[in-house]
Amino acid sequence: MAQNMKKIFKLIIIFSIIWLIGSIILYKQYKKPMPEVAENEYLLPSEIYKPPLIKIPFIKDKAPVSKANLPIPRKDVKTTIVVTSPVPDAKKITLIVDKKGKVYKSKDTPKDVEIKVTHWKPPFFGLQNKWGVGIAMDIPPDLSFILSWDTIRIWRLYFGVDLGTNFTDYGFTDFWVGTSVKYKILKNNNLFALAGYNWIEKVLYVGVSMRL
Repeated sequence: MAQNMKKIFKLIIIFSIIWLIGSIILYKQYKKPMPEVAENEYLLPSEIYKPPLIKIPFIKDKAPVSKANLPIPRKDVKTTIVVTSPVPDAKKITLIVDKKGKVYKSKDTPKDVEIKVTHWKPPFFGLQNKWGVGIAMDIPPDLSFILSWDTIRIWRLYFGVDLGTNFTDYGFTDFWVGTSVKYKILKNNNLFALAGYNWIEKVLYVGVSMRL
């Protein structure tokens, strides 16, 4: 089993080196400055609504969607989207997104209006070029600072190369190279747990990494 893991990690290193060389070549070919778009023309403007702490009599709460038309409790609402059509006599269409990402239509939505929600997911396998920094620890306990470069994603696992250096009283010493697999700890952030193999010191290590 250990021999098979070493072969897999060696293949990852070879592939990563090829991927890095290819990235450098492509950068040399396309390093001419391209005009940057300051803002996507299809980006919808948004605003922030904060409900009042205390309901004040005779002052109307200017909520984007009235409480009567909300299909879920107000405390669970994350985003509301109101679509207004220029067609005469057309009714506004209101969509409500809760804090878990589920999408609802308001209670006053016409029955004949068809709304389709599609959640896009990445393919099972993909190539990437992602960098990160983190902390790793091997056995016996020895802390290292690492610079990570991930090149392969399979499902929710990310494979790549780590360049590490140990923490000592004299600063950063004993540079090493390893290969690791990472798993995102939380869905909505760039923090990863990792496990890898240090090819210089021949030891396993675990740690955490933050995407740059």
